[in-house]
Amino acid sequence: MARQRKEDFSSMEVIGQFNKGFIITRLRGDLFIVDQHASDEKFNFERFQKKARIQNDLFSPRALNIGALEEAVLRDNIEIFNYNDISEMLSVLSTYPGTMYRPTKLRKLFASRACRKSVMIGTALSTSQMEKIVRHLGELDHPWNCPHGRPTLRHLCSLAAHTNLRNQESTKEGLLERTSPAQLE
Repeated sequence: MARQRKEDFSSMEVIGQFNKGFIITRLRGDLFIVDQHASDEKFNFERFQKKARIQNDLFSPRALNIGALEEAVLRDNIEIFNYNDISEMLSVLSTYPGTMYRPTKLRKLFASRACRKSVMIGTALSTSQMEKIVRHLGELDHPWNCPHGRPTLRHLCSLAAHTNLRNQESTKEGLLERTSPAQLE
C-alpha cells in the first residue's frame, strides 16, 4: 500500500457504513475505514478557521465605547486577555513570520463548535452523505486528524493480500482432501 495523498479521497469508492460510525471505502486494491464524525469535524473546523477573520491592531490602541453590561463582562473575563496569550502569539509569529496566528483558546473554541456541528457517531448516513464526507477530506489542508487528534482514516487491508491468503487456504484444503490418512502418518 502506498502512502495516502489528499488527492486519493476523490477516487475512493464508498462501500457502505459500519456500526453507524464508520464509512468503509475502497481505493484501488485496498480497503479503508473513515471515521464519519472525526472527518466531518475536521472539515467544519477548517471551514470555521478560514471564515473567521481576526483583526488585531496591537500598535494602534483604540478606546472602546461600551456599556456597563459589556464592561462587567470584560472585567469578569479579563484573564482571557492575559500575558500568556500575547507571549504565545509573539513566539509563533517570530518562529513562523507571516503565519495567520490563531490563539489556542480560539482554536479550542473552533474545535468545540466543529464537534457539535458535525455528524455524530450513531447517525445512519445515505450513500451520498458518506460520499460527501469522504470527498470533503480531499479539500482540506490537513485531513488526517480531527482537531482533537482522532485519525480520520485508517487502512483496513489489502484486498490482494486477502485474496492470496484465501487462495492459499483453499489450496491447502484441496491438498488435504486428496491426501489419505495413511499419507499423513
